Amino acid sequence: METNKDIRVLLVEDEPDLRELLSSELELNGYNVIAAGGGQEAFKFFSENEIDLVVSDLKMGLGSGMDLLKSIRDNSTAHTPVILMSGYSDFDNKEASSLGAQMLLHKPFSLESFVSAVEEALAKS
Repeated sequence: METNKDIRVLLVEDEPDLRELLSSELELNGYNVIAAGGGQEAFKFFSENEIDLVVSDLKMGLGSGMDLLKSIRDNSTAHTPVILMSGYSDFDNKEASSLGAQMLLHKPFSLESFVSAVEEALAKS
């Protein structure tokens, strides 16, 4: 039986305080977290590690969440679930869905709803 510690989550957030908060919350819930500050760094981690779930900010300075999602889908045979997070309302939800994003979390959100979204995405995969 797989425990949360066996589940590797790639968390991508360019805002350092939020990245640390979300990483800590996932680790408190037993997940193995790899944190990245941008899409380019995240894709490198994704390519070098077995990742069970990607949680990414949508708009970042160093490669957007949408660019990361496209790279994952174009370069991987695995259908790794992806959650996108955004504080903006001008995103293309249809494009994200067509590329296989499991869900979009609207910022701000509670830590409880964040962990619930992670659990839901993993349960569907």
